[in-house]
Amino acid sequence: AARAQALRAHAAFYRGDIFAARELIRDGHNQEGTIAQRAASLNTHGMIDMALGDYDSALRHLSEAATAADGFGDTLTSHIEDNMAFLQASMGRTEAALHRLERLREHSDALDPTMLCSCLMHQGTVLRRLRDFEGALGPSQFATEIVGAERDPYLAYNARANLALARGILEGGQRATLQELSALAAAAGVGFVELKCLLFGAVLAGSEDDPTASVSLLEECLPRQLRFGHINLIAQELGPRPELAALILRRHRSNGLGPALVEALSHYWLFPETAETLRQLCPSQVGTWIDHMSAGNGRTGPRGTDLSHAPWPASPSHSSAGSSALNELTPREREVLELMAADRTNDEIAADLFIAIPTVKTHINHIRRKLDQTTRVGAVLEYQRLKGLVAEGHEEQTRLHLHPPK
Repeated sequence: AARAQALRAHAAFYRGDIFAARELIRDGHNQEGTIAQRAASLNTHGMIDMALGDYDSALRHLSEAATAADGFGDTLTSHIEDNMAFLQASMGRTEAALHRLERLREHSDALDPTMLCSCLMHQGTVLRRLRDFEGALGPSQFATEIVGAERDPYLAYNARANLALARGILEGGQRATLQELSALAAAAGVGFVELKCLLFGAVLAGSEDDPTASVSLLEECLPRQLRFGHINLIAQELGPRPELAALILRRHRSNGLGPALVEALSHYWLFPETAETLRQLCPSQVGTWIDHMSAGNGRTGPRGTDLSHAPWPASPSHSSAGSSALNELTPREREVLELMAADRTNDEIAADLFIAIPTVKTHINHIRRKLDQTTRVGAVLEYQRLKGLVAEGHEEQTRLHLHPPK
């Protein structure tokens, strides 16, 4: 049953519905399964969290997966290492990520083809995002030669898309290839790659000074990507290209696409630099979105976070259960939860916080999961209960301070 649940989550991920994948995997690594099953499910959970741009949660799950998988063989450990490396790159620790991926490649004889293909894809992607386009070609090309579409269409079309983008930036002439790959991926049911190819096509159109084509492709893919949770991909590809993001932000000042895109871009590890450029390129309303978002979540970016020896957080004691559960919420989630407790609707919360309605729903899903509740009402009631526990704890501390036991 645990394996079936993890496979359903993988299937949802490949289809491109990352939010659905997270809901499916959430209960897939309970304590009743074997350690190997738990490690595999935690690894999947980390991969899904990373795609959603929830890097802290991804780190926790991947760290616990690595601990659980220790001693269970190279295959599972390699998958976890591969995901951890890509997480490091997503958080700006590219040198450590490349070192990790190179270590995996040194043991390529022990890796199954799909694992090696994934490792090579990630290596090529990290190099390309570092603007080492020549260096990205080798691993990207190698990845396309390892796994065919008949074996794994997700990996096969993904690898070909990465190669097309690297080649297109260097040589041009790959936009038609990406359109074809998008159609093939759609026919194979791998929606994540289908939309990724459209995004890559927009990037190439931008590099070839064709803003009309860029806007058309971005308006085709971004609404669906934001709705399904392709946050990390958007952040890593458009974060370094604020001039491309600005094309959409200028056209969508009065609907949810604009603020939702800014929210996604905020997961980019160099977002403060991106934000400055967006302020210059876009109307003042975009600056307002950035200000409200920054004030709400206090994001400073994950630059400098050390993932090499990241520990799994210890379980909270009963005496601090209320504050610990609430501390799991991000500042933005606390804001959303307080508005939920004030009986604000999703539309009202979105307007109050200057974020898109799908983003509100995402925060609510995260809140329910962290508070271990299945309904909105249950989350609000649990929040009120935990606030009471915290208040009681503070009162007790004050009483002991004023009247210490003799």
